[in-house]
Amino acid sequence: MVILMDPKKEEDFNFVLQKIKEHLPLLIKFLDNNKSLIEYSKALYDFKLSKVHLERQKPLIKIINKKIKELFTIKQIKEMNLNLEKGIISNIVDHHNILNHPILISSHIISNMCRFMNKDKQGIFVLTCGGVPFNNGFHKRGLTFNNKIFPIIRSKEGDRIIHFSQKRELNFLDSAEKNNLISDFSDEEKKFIQEYQKIISGINIDKAKDFVDEITLINYRLFPLMFNEEIREDIPALVFFECEYLATEMLKELFQDENNFIFKIFFNEKYRNLVISTFNGIWGAWNTQRNLGTHFFWYMQENGEEVSMEYKEGYLVPKKEGLDSIKWDKNIILNLLKEKRIYPNIFLFYAIILFYCGIKPLTGLGSMNYLTDMKNAWIKVMTELEPKESELIKEVDTMGLIAAPIATYSRKNEKIIEQYFADVVFRGGLTKEYLNNLGKMKFKDLLKTSLISNYDIKVPANEKKPLSLTVDDLVGQGFGWIK
Repeated sequence: MVILMDPKKEEDFNFVLQKIKEHLPLLIKFLDNNKSLIEYSKALYDFKLSKVHLERQKPLIKIINKKIKELFTIKQIKEMNLNLEKGIISNIVDHHNILNHPILISSHIISNMCRFMNKDKQGIFVLTCGGVPFNNGFHKRGLTFNNKIFPIIRSKEGDRIIHFSQKRELNFLDSAEKNNLISDFSDEEKKFIQEYQKIISGINIDKAKDFVDEITLINYRLFPLMFNEEIREDIPALVFFECEYLATEMLKELFQDENNFIFKIFFNEKYRNLVISTFNGIWGAWNTQRNLGTHFFWYMQENGEEVSMEYKEGYLVPKKEGLDSIKWDKNIILNLLKEKRIYPNIFLFYAIILFYCGIKPLTGLGSMNYLTDMKNAWIKVMTELEPKESELIKEVDTMGLIAAPIATYSRKNEKIIEQYFADVVFRGGLTKEYLNNLGKMKFKDLLKTSLISNYDIKVPANEKKPLSLTVDDLVGQGFGWIK
């Protein structure tokens, strides 16, 4: 990234950079990384797992393959070429919903740039979070096109958790036309949104059991459309797999063996007490003092309301009056998981998938920080309880940053603008030239385009000052090559 010519803007940039280093210290090494995006993404895949972790991933792979066989044809499975047996590496940033937000879709580009440029067709395996409501910050009940939000569910369902949702027809166009969302669109934009609806409606979801399955099928079909036709055949397949489902299925395996530490944190008092105390206050786990999070599982009421729980003397006690406590028994827990009355919290599915099975996570800025906190907590716990496990956990790399900056921009009226997924498709998809220029960018320069956003979110108000430097300044420098 070139030096800012305006002295005031350059002063602001250095101020922002200093504050980022103070409040996001894990980001420092990435801001010193001189690798191009192609080189950076290639380095992410340069990893080797221990024999122990490879062995522990075998049941995971069986679960994944079983679900994929339920959803896809033999031809599709052969073409997606996931090749997980050498060790699983996965983007863990995305939410389990329709491809949409610039930050989330950019994570798939950043992490796989080396594959795109080398025509590597090995499939992209993505572990997504389904324990979020439809109305979350990345989706707002639906998808975005041309600065308009097109809801795919009714407003009264906005707070429902995706993990528990049934499959449905994703018809956004009828509501959009009824509410005049596209009345000011050009003829070309109207034609596109109508065709986009036809594409989504035309995807066969007969094999889907629920909304989670449906999204896996839909995004598999949509992902190639993010790329221009001339390179589309060279783009690997994208396969979404929900973390909560994978962890639930793995618990069935792990509860059969009393020797693994996942079983022990449930049913060995010493292990359980140490975990509950050590992880208290870590984001994604629980915080007793602030009454945040839940112990191990979330409870789901019939009306769709999520309730946190606390472990007390052999029971999980919902933190809401009128709800029955759950006996701390493996068969009861497994039955409630099967019935979708409870689901694993972030602490638990990462305990299983990452810190027990050793999957390499590709992270966002937030997940990089809280997973590193979790890793350090697990090392502390296992150093006391099982030193060999502590050494295995130290091998889990939580520093695979792929999400923070946006990589999908376009130029409109001389201004560089961010694009949601549908916007990229409308403009014909990312071209070979676009990917070439993006791949040559240094990762640190790409990351710097997001510094103002991170500054706004992470730096306390009393430490901020008015800035003449803007997001547009940084994006304009980093992506000045866009025509």
